[in-house]
Amino acid sequence: MSFAFSSGDSSDLWYRTHKRRFTTFADFETAFKNMYIGPCDEDDIMDELQHRVQGKNEPISEYMTFVRHLVMQLEDPPTEKKLVRMVWRNLRAAYRLVLNDECPNSIDTIESRGSRYERGRALDAKIEKSGKERAAHADTKGAKVGALAVEATNSSAPSGNASKQRNSRNGKKNASAKPNANANVSANNTPSAIADAPAAQQTTSSQPRGAAGGFIGACYTCDQTGHRASRCPRTKCYRCHEFGHQARECSMPPPATAPSIDRCQFCSTENVTFLTCPRCAVIRQQLGNLYAEAQRSQAPPQSQSQPR
Repeated sequence: MSFAFSSGDSSDLWYRTHKRRFTTFADFETAFKNMYIGPCDEDDIMDELQHRVQGKNEPISEYMTFVRHLVMQLEDPPTEKKLVRMVWRNLRAAYRLVLNDECPNSIDTIESRGSRYERGRALDAKIEKSGKERAAHADTKGAKVGALAVEATNSSAPSGNASKQRNSRNGKKNASAKPNANANVSANNTPSAIADAPAAQQTTSSQPRGAAGGFIGACYTCDQTGHRASRCPRTKCYRCHEFGHQARECSMPPPATAPSIDRCQFCSTENVTFLTCPRCAVIRQQLGNLYAEAQRSQAPPQSQSQPR
């Protein structure tokens, strides 16, 4: 029998010398073990089996494979019950918790339920990772929307060269229009023009801001862009019960508060209180008598001096 064998040390020479004696692979395995490995020390194997614990990130299948490999090298392997006890003691705490802290009857049961626990953990990690990726994608999308809004704002603003050319043209026009402006000063100083000036200023200031000063963020009420929460179409005014504005911006005047009227707390007579109500004079007198009797009953008795 011949088969491939390659080694870089003296074992290669040993094989070429004795290969004619090997009729089966079992003969070669036995001779090779006797020459280079030697007999197995079962005490060492049992000691390693008892102290071989499951690694931190070691799957249950790899751990069980190593345990079975050690058991196969023993001529007198331990019983199934003893082997289960050794494996159970060397498992990680999370796997014992999955088994409800009850030792099973076989190592196959430990491996199957441990593999089920590992599949559940892998599924939970996958779901958590996909949730984080969706949140990161949402944040990136919001940043892109803000960047596009800023880019649109910058593109709507005039360029520096165009503004300079326009200013130069306006300067020439203003130089030619100065005589006409001086002639119109007296007309603008009339009482009617002075009275209309604040209204014109108010109209100019109340106009909406341009794109450069517009609101880029989203409304926290409806999650839409282009307006603030105070201007949200879903905002309801509690004064006029209309949508689209708040009460502080409502055009409806606030309701007039009714003047407070003094009333007797006992008989509800208007314009008087309980202390000045003529209908409750008898009740006030009775309450005063009861209060006086209570004070006299709580007073300590006076000591009487005895005659000498």
